[in-house]
Amino acid sequence: MSFSELKLKTTEMEKALNLTVSLVKELRADLNIQRAAIANLTTEVKETFTINLISIISVQELLRLQTIFCSVVSEFMLLGSRQRLRTLRESPSLAINHFQVSQVTTAKSLGVTIDDKLDWSGHVVKEAKKVASGIEGIKRMRHFVPSDLKSYSDIIL
Repeated sequence: MSFSELKLKTTEMEKALNLTVSLVKELRADLNIQRAAIANLTTEVKETFTINLISIISVQELLRLQTIFCSVVSEFMLLGSRQRLRTLRESPSLAINHFQVSQVTTAKSLGVTIDDKLDWSGHVVKEAKKVASGIEGIKRMRHFVPSDLKSYSDIIL
């Protein structure tokens, strides 16, 4: 092999090496672009996932609050006179957020039971039974109280 042939082969190898180096640089640039694209996609996926997770939590919280609300407001009562209530052709139905609310004829509020005609005679009867029960208990205990105690003031003093 002559010197000129060797030089020619060296030049060809340098060209091939330069071409390989330029291809490696292009591949590295493409790889960096793909890495950046993957990082952007990962960030977008994380953001979308976070937003969806927050939405799911919000929906769950709404459903929980709706369930609490509907368990608190689970009955309704129409109030009015007998004549006014008789004019209704059918009993109305009430739904809050697709939860059916049942109609009742009596309700207890602040310790007082009233009915749909604004009458509390049922409450009076119930309280009278409680008082009668208490009086009966006191009657049973009178045998244990000394006979010289005649009144409530004697017991207290």
